[in-house]
Amino acid sequence: MSPAVKKKSNSDLIILAWDLYGEGRYQDIIELEDSENTDVQDLQNLARLELGRPMQKNASAGLFADLVGAMSRYHGGQYEKAVMELSNWLLHRGYYCELVLDRFYYCCDRCQRFDLLYTVCSKLIKGGHRQPEILGGYLLGAHESGRHDQVIQGFESFGKAIKRSYVLHRVALSYIHLNRNQEAESMLLSLYQALSGKPYKSNFADYKKRYASILKDLLQKEKEGKLQRNDRLELGMAHLFAGQYGQALQIFQSIQKAA
Repeated sequence: MSPAVKKKSNSDLIILAWDLYGEGRYQDIIELEDSENTDVQDLQNLARLELGRPMQKNASAGLFADLVGAMSRYHGGQYEKAVMELSNWLLHRGYYCELVLDRFYYCCDRCQRFDLLYTVCSKLIKGGHRQPEILGGYLLGAHESGRHDQVIQGFESFGKAIKRSYVLHRVALSYIHLNRNQEAESMLLSLYQALSGKPYKSNFADYKKRYASILKDLLQKEKEGKLQRNDRLELGMAHLFAGQYGQALQIFQSIQKAA
């Protein structure tokens, strides 16, 4: 049951439908019977969008009308409009679900609107919402919008809740931006160890020298299409120690997605 939705509605059916939406049980929502309830109709239209079915016309001004509009933009590939409408929804409504957050994060990434990601997640955290997805979104938004001090403050406050490697990579890069190389080194080697399964001892100078010596050869292998998975890990680390953080991050992310 969603306490936030319950505050807005006394209808058990609306609360049930919203919970089903959050659980991804879209067909169950469509099969609910209450043709006179516009809020339920809106939730049924949200379910139809997820199932790739046409929405039924419904001139609603109810609880979920704005979310229907935002999700329609998303499913139509109108990410610029979707990101604005989803940000307004998350900033001004007290209820959401993981699906809504995921769609908002995706739109922020597509439109490079990490300032909105930071703003929305900041407000949610201040409102007491501290799910890992929101905390991770805050760190990601802060990093991508250049707020490196906020990244580190947030990570040192609630970093143990963050498990997603692409967020932790960005935290490490924020440490580098702030010239805190020892912390960055520790994080990067730990992340690399998790990907490669190889134990590493912290020695920044030795690693920098080693990877500088093999970077050229690895780049040539990449150009020729001969890089194996372990070579890609090595190339990622070589980029890191050469200060080529964007290239390194792309490689680690591609490896993680392929795992």
